[in-house]
Amino acid sequence: MNPTPQPNSVTSMPIGAHLGLAPRDVEMIGLLSGVVFAVSLVPQIQLVIRNRSAKDLSYAWLWLELLAVLISLFYYFLHSAWSALLTGLVEGLATVLLLCLKWHYAQNPTFNAPDFKDSTVSPVMAAPPSSWPPHPRRDSLVWVPPPEKATVGPLSTMGTQHARRSGNGPGIGRRV
Repeated sequence: MNPTPQPNSVTSMPIGAHLGLAPRDVEMIGLLSGVVFAVSLVPQIQLVIRNRSAKDLSYAWLWLELLAVLISLFYYFLHSAWSALLTGLVEGLATVLLLCLKWHYAQNPTFNAPDFKDSTVSPVMAAPPSSWPPHPRRDSLVWVPPPEKATVGPLSTMGTQHARRSGNGPGIGRRV
């Protein structure tokens, strides 16, 4: 017959009490960590909405994240950890939002293209109308405006002609 072990005063005390923290302080640390976890998904949500694409997010990761949050919520509920439960709910909602955005952009491929008219970044293969269609040898993927023509002396015209023949002169654009 084994006697039942008596609770030891050292092992039955929470670690926070050994560190001199009140239960309220420990709860605030838990709340702070939960807020950081919940807010950590906000930059990803902003990036997905701004780029109108969630192709870099894995469905497997999203579903596993949602499963982990649901299991955590159940655990927090069983232990009456209300601050963790609240922040876990926010994290779960953020994960569901990412999952919905991933599904939305996968279902609407025409909605994915960013609108470049209000952007300072030009799309790839952008070229002014005068050089369309692009020449396969002289036009690169990104069009760069040509430098201004030099007017410094009689030899400047000859140098410009040579630059035009080589494919890097004014009027053609520089390769990037």
